[in-house]
Amino acid sequence: MPPPNVSPFTETSFDALPAHAGVPGSAPLRPLGKARPTVEGTDPASWEWRDSRDVLSAAPEFHSLLLDNDMRVLATRIGPGETVPLHTHRWPSILYVLSAGHFVRRDCEGRVLSDTRGTGTLPEPGTCVWITSIPPHTVENVDGTEIRLLNVELKRG
Repeated sequence: MPPPNVSPFTETSFDALPAHAGVPGSAPLRPLGKARPTVEGTDPASWEWRDSRDVLSAAPEFHSLLLDNDMRVLATRIGPGETVPLHTHRWPSILYVLSAGHFVRRDCEGRVLSDTRGTGTLPEPGTCVWITSIPPHTVENVDGTEIRLLNVELKRG
C-alpha cells in the first residue's frame, strides 16, 4: 500500500515541488499522469528471502547507498547491455527517473516479468514511479542509454 498522500491510482501533480530539487543536471519534475503499480509485490513484514539477496548485498556495483534511516535512498546506474544480478527490494519505494532506457526484468527462474520494449514508451526524466516490494529478479538494460534512478525505499508501512 502506498504511504499516505501517495496513491498509485490517482493523478499525480508535481507543480508544488521545486523544478530541479537542487540536483545538478536534473530535469524539471514531470507528472506521471495516471500512475499504477508496476510490479506485483509482497508484504515486507512476511519477507521470506535471505538478506544476502538485498539489492545492496547482491548488486553493489549497480547501487550506491545515499541515506539509511526510516527510509533508504539508493542511486542506481545500469549501463547499456549490463544485467543487474539476482536481487530483491524488501520495501515499497518511489523511483525518481534521472535517465531511462528499455529493460527486461526476469524472475529467479529467468522468466520475463516485463519487457519495456513492448510498451513503446519510457518514463521521461523527472518522472516518479511507485513500486511495491519486489521478490528476486534481474534487470537487463537492453538499450543504448544508461538507466539512472534514485530509489527511495520506505521502511515503515
